[in-house]
Amino acid sequence: LFEGINDSREQVASLARLLAGLNLHVNLILANQPWQSQFQPPAPAAVLAFQEELRRWGVKCTLRRSKGLDINAGCGQLRSRLLASAGK
Repeated sequence: LFEGINDSREQVASLARLLAGLNLHVNLILANQPWQSQFQPPAPAAVLAFQEELRRWGVKCTLRRSKGLDINAGCGQLRSRLLASAGK
């Protein structure tokens, strides 16, 4: 989930309609905050609201925990820091 990109109620409804009738399970994964990036993870309250709304639509989902964020080693963070230090 990216703040302001795919974390709205409208996005939940769109996703739920797309998945209607399918036997599946959605893993919700927050965006990691890459080094000097405009992309941000949503606020915790927004994430829980997204998950709750998705469940209201009947979509089974799990909020996944990111690891390594405390040392800036989450997915995408190391690479973006490397690119930033290389001037790319």
